[in-house]
Amino acid sequence: VTADLQAWTGHTFAGRSTAILAGILAGSQEAVTAMSTGKISWLAELLDKPEMQIYLGVNHHQGTLWLRKEPLETLLDAMVICCLAYCPPDNPANLLDSRALILDFATKSSFQMERFKDHLKDF
Repeated sequence: VTADLQAWTGHTFAGRSTAILAGILAGSQEAVTAMSTGKISWLAELLDKPEMQIYLGVNHHQGTLWLRKEPLETLLDAMVICCLAYCPPDNPANLLDSRALILDFATKSSFQMERFKDHLKDF
């Protein structure tokens, strides 16, 4: 599948990222459902999964784990689309509020992984 996506996108990195994202989404139905009800604490646990860390570009720099903003936004956008397409919530505003809150917490934590997870766990 990854090779097909690499051929389709014309780029090795994009194809690999797309394949990882598809795998994350396929295994995250409960997370999508939770997001649709306004819950976000589920993401703290998902951030510990190796495929998630690869997708989000988690890296060590000066003793701190960092994640990248753009893949996080893409992941959340994909989760919103999946939810709206396959399990439309009673109140779509909860879904969009969850997305916004997650991005707000990521920004407040300066995209430092542990600080971000702490914000998520407290909510």
